[in-house]
Amino acid sequence: MNVVAKNTHGTTLASSAETGLVAPAKSTSGGAAISVAQVSLPNRLVINAVQFSPNPIQTRSPIVARFHVSDTRGFAIQ
Repeated sequence: MNVVAKNTHGTTLASSAETGLVAPAKSTSGGAAISVAQVSLPNRLVINAVQFSPNPIQTRSPIVARFHVSDTRGFAIQ
C-alpha cells in the first residue's frame, strides 16, 4: 500500500504492507471481571457507577459507598 503525505514543505510517498483488520476487544457484560494488571495504556480505569447507603446522605452517621470500576473498553475490573 502506498501512502502520500503533503504539506507546505512538499510531498512524500511511503510504502507499507497491509495488516489484518483491527477491532476493539469485546467487553464482559455481566460476565467475569478482568484483573487490573490486564489494563494498560491506552486503556484507562473508569468509575462508572456509585451507590451510597443511606441515600440521600442526611446524617453524620457512618455511610457505605460502593464504586464500580471498569476500563475504557467496558471490562469490569476486579
